[in-house]
Amino acid sequence: MEGMIYSEYHKKIEHYTKALGHITRLKILKFIANEFKSVNEIAKEMGLSHSVCSAHLGVLWRAGLVDKKRVKNFSYYKLNPERFQKIQEEVRSFILGE
Repeated sequence: MEGMIYSEYHKKIEHYTKALGHITRLKILKFIANEFKSVNEIAKEMGLSHSVCSAHLGVLWRAGLVDKKRVKNFSYYKLNPERFQKIQEEVRSFILGE
């Protein structure tokens, strides 16, 4: 790996792994795996303040791991399983050099 050029591809992999690299974000993904949940519901379940929960959700959303919908003044999030699968495949391919 010595002398490897840091490319956009590497930045993308780093972005994904950072998003998945926090236990709270993994717990959030588990909680919203099957249905949309409001930020308030997620914050309460995780024992987080609304702002901290929103920050974690923002990281997950920017990485493409969650879908977001707005209803009036509320945001709801759900795991995007297809995107999660694609990210797993990209990270695997990077690590194994496929």
